[in-house]
Amino acid sequence: MVTKHRFVHRVRTDLRHIGLLALAVACGPALAARPPIDLGGLPGGTYSSARVINARGEIMGLATDPQTFAYLQVMWVGGDISVRSECCGAGLGVPRALNRKREAAGYADEGYEDGHWYWNADGVPTRLPGLPGGIDRGSAYDINDAGQIVGYSVDTNLRRHAVVWKRTTLARDLSDELGGTNSAATGINNAGDIVGDADGIVFVRRNGVIERLGPGTALDINDSGLIAGYAPGRVPVLWRNGVREYLPGLDGPVAYGHTITSLNNAGDLVGFTFPKTGPLYNTAVLWRNGRAIDLGRYPGGTVSAAYGINDKGQIVGEGNVEPGGPMHALRWTVKAGAAPVVELAQD
Repeated sequence: MVTKHRFVHRVRTDLRHIGLLALAVACGPALAARPPIDLGGLPGGTYSSARVINARGEIMGLATDPQTFAYLQVMWVGGDISVRSECCGAGLGVPRALNRKREAAGYADEGYEDGHWYWNADGVPTRLPGLPGGIDRGSAYDINDAGQIVGYSVDTNLRRHAVVWKRTTLARDLSDELGGTNSAATGINNAGDIVGDADGIVFVRRNGVIERLGPGTALDINDSGLIAGYAPGRVPVLWRNGVREYLPGLDGPVAYGHTITSLNNAGDLVGFTFPKTGPLYNTAVLWRNGRAIDLGRYPGGTVSAAYGINDKGQIVGEGNVEPGGPMHALRWTVKAGAAPVVELAQD
């Protein structure tokens, strides 16, 4: 429970942070990114999307098969694309996280509820086991380098339980520890720290101890313990040492209407929004050192979104390359590290 004194302290901290962000937005130098690279798709295919990137720069995503038009899971390594699998039956399999060993975790759109899936280092998919006696539905959100996967699974009463898998084995149901009705684990770092939310309250689990951070939803936790997520109203925020900070927007001190998708160990985040000026199409965004930076679109394209970032400053996502055209997998490269963005370069 948050005490009244601590709640007041957090509100004051948030307001002070908003003021500092407003000053940064008003006074900071303009930053512009060079165009992203089109990673391409399968020969003859029309659609591709890069969803996750690991520490080695290997990328996993989706691409359409030119004959069947099915969405296949694919991998880009050194600029070359290869098919990983066609998982999930009639469902659309989407990777959400990729570790250093090329193991991935994600979900498949299977109608009423999603299915939780794991891809091994060779790209072979496995449907993860659900709760004993449950309905075998849910989703996997993250995987660390040790092969620990977090997500949720659904019981017979259609309640969501935050769970942990060790590769293809269900290792832990966190719902008893959390004491909630509905919960999901959404991020895990290499120390095994887990974040998620239970009945609308963000939690972090470290060394078996649950700490509650207040209302909202969690996205991820990095190896430094920085947590990304949303405050109520879907406002992007960070929790740093338990204190909530609002992220700035492209056009203001708070990122209203912005979506965050990935956090790296340097504290950089990526996502997307639409700018208040110009065409109202999504544009990819990088957050670094209290700044929101428009990563732009492919030359001639009208829309872009960033889905993943690694510690090297490599960012992946999707965007069209001509107005009204299909999405193509894109990669941006920015200077790595926590220093301000001075120069953005492409490979």
